Amino acid sequence: MIKQGNHPNEAKLQILVVLLLMLLIVCAPPATGLGVSPGRKTVDFVPNSSIEIELEVINPDPEAAEVILSADGEIKDMIFLEETELYLQSGNFRTPFKVLFNFPSEMAPGLHSGRIMITPRLALGQEGALSAFISPVIILNVRVPYPSKYADVSLYVVSVDEGTPVPVYVQFDNIGSENIMSAGAAIDIFGPKGDRLASLSAGSANIDKGAFMKLQASPSPILKRGDYTANISAHYDDHNENFTSNFSIGEPLIRVRELKTRNLVYGQINRVLFTVRNEWNKELSAKGFIDINGHQSEMPSFSLKADEEKEVTGFLDTTGLPNGEYNLTITLAYASQIKSNKYAVIISDKVVTPPSTSSSTPLIFIGAVLLVLIIVVVVVLFVKKKSKELE
Repeated sequence: MIKQGNHPNEAKLQILVVLLLMLLIVCAPPATGLGVSPGRKTVDFVPNSSIEIELEVINPDPEAAEVILSADGEIKDMIFLEETELYLQSGNFRTPFKVLFNFPSEMAPGLHSGRIMITPRLALGQEGALSAFISPVIILNVRVPYPSKYADVSLYVVSVDEGTPVPVYVQFDNIGSENIMSAGAAIDIFGPKGDRLASLSAGSANIDKGAFMKLQASPSPILKRGDYTANISAHYDDHNENFTSNFSIGEPLIRVRELKTRNLVYGQINRVLFTVRNEWNKELSAKGFIDINGHQSEMPSFSLKADEEKEVTGFLDTTGLPNGEYNLTITLAYASQIKSNKYAVIISDKVVTPPSTSSSTPLIFIGAVLLVLIIVVVVVLFVKKKSKELE
C-alpha cells in the first residue's frame, strides 16, 4: 500500500503528541534505577531447619526512597521477611535486609525456585507527577539433593562474532547426595539442514556433591551467523544422559547491499530499487517501508533463502517534496530485528533524454540502402545510354 503523505490534521496531532511527551519529560522527576545484590541465591535444603541469608537493595540515586518487599513463586510459603517495607536513606548506596527460610521435613528432589519482589512505593511529586522506578527481582533457589548420584546436565554456548572460535560448555550441577568421580560428554553440532558441522568432547572431571562445574568442549568450532542444533551424550560415573539443545550464533541479518535508485522524479510515484542479502543460515521473511522526510511508503513483503541475494522494489510518492538532496531511509523488519539504512538521493524534475545512438541506427541503415539503390539506378541508366550511342 502506498501512502500519499501525512494529512495536515495528522501532522498537527503528531506535533501535539511530541509536545506533550516533552512536557512530561520536563515535569516528571528523574527515574530511579534500583538494583539488588546478589541477583540470584541458591541454598541447600536441610529438613526441619531454618536458614537466614542477607540480601541488599542498591539505590544509586542520591534521593531517599521506600520499597515494599514480598515473596512469590513456588517456595514463597517457606520464605519469611524480617521486614516488608524498607526505607532507603539518602546517600546509602546499599541497604541490607534479611530473608529467613523455614524448611519442612521433606521436599521433592530437584531445584525449587521463588523470588523476592522489590516494589518501589510510588509517591506523588509536584503537580501529581509520579516518580518512576525500575523494579528489580532476586531469584531464590532451594536445592534438594537426590538420594543417590544425580546431576542436572545442560549446554552453554557463548555467542561470539562470526569467524571466531565458539566456546561450548557442558554444565554439570551435582544435586545428588554423592560425589561424582568422572563426568564428561560428546557433542555433535548440526546445521539447519541436518548436516553435521562439528564433533566435540568435554571432560573427564570429578564433581563434588552440591558443586556446579562447566566443562569446556574442544575443539571450539567456527560457525557462521545462524541457528544450530547440538546432540549431547553426557555421562557421569555409571549414568548416561542424551539430549538435544538448540542455540544461535549472532542475530538474524538482512544486509542492504546497494541502493540502485539515486535519482527520483518530483511529483510522481517512483520505483526504488535496492539489493539485499540474507546473511542468516535460514530463510528470512521481511517487510518494511521507505521514508523521506516523513513521506512513507510500505514495500511488499519478500523472502530470502539462506545466503540469497536479490533485488527488491519499493515505491515512493515524491508529491510535496521540493527538488533537492534528501536522505532516503530503508527500514526492514524481520525475525526479531528492525534495521534502518540511510542513503543520499536527489529529487529533480523529469529530464527528457535525447534519443540514443541505438535508436537512430535503423534510420541510418534505411538511408544507406536508399542511397545505394539510387546509385545502382543511375549506373544502369548510364550503361543503357552508352549502349544506344554505340549502335
